[in-house]
Amino acid sequence: MKFCIHKNDLMLNCGQPLNDCATLMFSCKAYPAVVSNLAEMTSSAFLVLKWLYHTSEDGMMFLKNKTHIRSTLVPMVLRGEASHALRISGEVQKQCLIGELNNLPYFTAQGYSLGLAYASNLSGDTVGSVLIGGMQTVMNRHFDCLVGQLIQWYFDFEHDMFYPEDRVEHGDNVIAQGMRKKTNRGLQHVSEIIEFAEREHEHHQSERESQRQAYNARELGALDGIPLGGMDERKGKIAFPKPYLLRSDGSDHYADRVRVFAECHHCRSLHAASSGNFCQRNRTILLDRPFPSSAVESPKPNPRLAVATIP
Repeated sequence: MKFCIHKNDLMLNCGQPLNDCATLMFSCKAYPAVVSNLAEMTSSAFLVLKWLYHTSEDGMMFLKNKTHIRSTLVPMVLRGEASHALRISGEVQKQCLIGELNNLPYFTAQGYSLGLAYASNLSGDTVGSVLIGGMQTVMNRHFDCLVGQLIQWYFDFEHDMFYPEDRVEHGDNVIAQGMRKKTNRGLQHVSEIIEFAEREHEHHQSERESQRQAYNARELGALDGIPLGGMDERKGKIAFPKPYLLRSDGSDHYADRVRVFAECHHCRSLHAASSGNFCQRNRTILLDRPFPSSAVESPKPNPRLAVATIP
């Protein structure tokens, strides 16, 4: 269950490499590769992804940052000089991180899964379906969505890079829930930049978020893992929808703008009787791609990424 495709998972296309330093060989296929989650990638790789999306305020910075990963961060890890900058603990994590940074894909939204598909080492052993255009009702996670808002995707471990609530700062500067936090360019290391953003207006989970989290946990098989079950076997590091918002200074944030894939078309309430008398907000998303659903080959088991192919 930890590596499979669940119903209503947002599938991310990873057919494009982020840099040209990939060390994995892929046979030429007509189907683009997708992932349903980042599985057991190292925490240091998550840190680099958070840094990449958080500091890429415009297109030029995005190009510089992705080149920085290839030309600076990877050599630092190889020389053993990135323990503090990337929070590396141990030789095993170091070796895993080198492969992960060299093979990071350029993630783009592919569509929502329409069913359950299990990982298999045989191509085409089991299949699922992904909706790549049309209407789909899905649950948001950390941030409320309103009708008419553009929708971007984000990884669940990125939530503390956005403001958790509406607020007014000095000079009548209005901040809305879900806006990207400010970037401190005076800091040098990746970990320091991320820690600064995490400390600014720390995210405290509201009751409504707790309800949505419980709903998502049940969808992801909270107690179905084999052989252990429970939290250790629950799927995580997945993508969720959130509204795309301008920064507090009114500017676009490039790394968020390029992740816009849909529009919030309708909102309705979902009463989850099985978990008590409370109301959760469920979202109907209008995908902005005029294509029908398509079949998906189930992913091959991989300790780092769960991969599937889409015709």
